[in-house]
Amino acid sequence: MIRKSFAKINITLEILGKRNDGYHNISSLMQTIDLSDEITFAYSDTIKLRSNLRSMETDDNLIIKAASTLSKLTGYTRGADIYLNKKIPLSSGMGGGSSNGACALLALNSLWGLNLSSNELLGICEDLGSDVSFFLGHGTALVQGKGNIIETVEHLPRLYFVIVTPDVEIHNKTSLLYSHVTTEMFTEGAFSRDVVNRISHNLPLRGGDTCNVFSDIYHNIFPEIDWYRNNLIECGAEWVQFTGSGPSLYTFSEDEQLALDIINKLVHRGIRCTLSSTTSPGITDLI
Repeated sequence: MIRKSFAKINITLEILGKRNDGYHNISSLMQTIDLSDEITFAYSDTIKLRSNLRSMETDDNLIIKAASTLSKLTGYTRGADIYLNKKIPLSSGMGGGSSNGACALLALNSLWGLNLSSNELLGICEDLGSDVSFFLGHGTALVQGKGNIIETVEHLPRLYFVIVTPDVEIHNKTSLLYSHVTTEMFTEGAFSRDVVNRISHNLPLRGGDTCNVFSDIYHNIFPEIDWYRNNLIECGAEWVQFTGSGPSLYTFSEDEQLALDIINKLVHRGIRCTLSSTTSPGITDLI
């Protein structure tokens, strides 16, 4: 059994406040894109994970955690031989690890014949990570709470994303960024809700419809990333935004040729970049 594990883009990302459990409540419009890892699942007596990246072969990987949790909850006594072909950049803000965890839940629920319901799988997601719940489905959604409240959004037009992942290493990235969040950055989520309303009325999205609470933080503590942003602008992007906790930057257009033109100029400058587009394959799709 082979499944695709899709990346995501945060079109908006607002922080509403800090929770008593230490997490933050967010409001974020998320979109899956066709950039994906591929994960192969096969029957085995034990749970084991192999990957094209050796650094992925650890017990901390959400694939292993998802498999172990399913096994313990259901009493399933056998395992799975799992191979992860990693293509989504690591620690990029595109949710690769969370997507892998959700993909494992869905695939093993089927492979092992567990027949757990969507609600039962959602309950498991909350213990695995903040974005895992979103990846149980695909497409466009307004994600709230600590990432566990999912509201499907329809009618987003096909968008073509130009994505650049800066070649920087940021230790403890997410906790570092959140440590720079102040109460003045908290919002009530109105911006994300307004963007959802635009989509529901079939209005086109523009750069002004994107936001990310971490944008100013990056500018202040990692100014070297501005070099990548400036190159995107110089190569034709009218605007640039971060996805998730970064450091990946993106711009989008409904015009595929415009996106390709930007990609070609970036490649000519020696900047690694990716062209991707919106996707909504549904949770039962297998390849």
